[in-house]
Amino acid sequence: MVESIESRSRKLDVSNAIEAITINEFKSIIYDHKGAAFSKFLLLAVGIEYLGACLDDFPFDEPKESENRFNKSLKKLFPKSYDKFAKKSAKVYLFKEFRCPFVHQLRPGKKISLTHRLESKKEGTSHLHYIKNGGLVLVLEDLFDDFEKASKKLINDFKTGKVTKSGEFHTRALVNCDVHRRTYLTKTLKIRRPIIRILDRPPSLMPLPKARNPCLPAGRKSPNC
Repeated sequence: MVESIESRSRKLDVSNAIEAITINEFKSIIYDHKGAAFSKFLLLAVGIEYLGACLDDFPFDEPKESENRFNKSLKKLFPKSYDKFAKKSAKVYLFKEFRCPFVHQLRPGKKISLTHRLESKKEGTSHLHYIKNGGLVLVLEDLFDDFEKASKKLINDFKTGKVTKSGEFHTRALVNCDVHRRTYLTKTLKIRRPIIRILDRPPSLMPLPKARNPCLPAGRKSPNC
């Protein structure tokens, strides 16, 4: 069974990975999967930084580059309306108020108000606008639409040679697992690390791979958050 799985392994270059994962998979999760919008913001918090990582000349796992990459992504790839939120002096600094607390604590900062498009219309709020308590509104679908445009712009920059980031993504489709009469088709995404072999288990039971937090210097333990 292991041999049949490994035969389906393939490598994606960065440009193809952007299209397959940050555009197609993210879009399917955000638009097609029904349910609460809250956890879907995590994909974008991580995805924005990933796009920024494609813009520099460092290896993907270069430490202490998270802030630079997140801000560079907003400034270089997103609409101009995001520029002011990519500065430390901003009233709401998205790296500090959105990316960091969401990635490390699965919650937004106190200056961020998360919502989805239907709720936003009912409440009369708008994406990237402030509400009475001073919080900045992030509308899930609007944020993704801008993220998708940024991803496509980056793909075009690869095609024209403006961006030349190299690297390989190893992807593998695992076997279909019939668990409680449901079929799961799962994928693992690794960068220069061995692929974890997991058979006959639903995604919710998959063990997480141990990885060093790139935000911290080597040898330093992650905070208890």
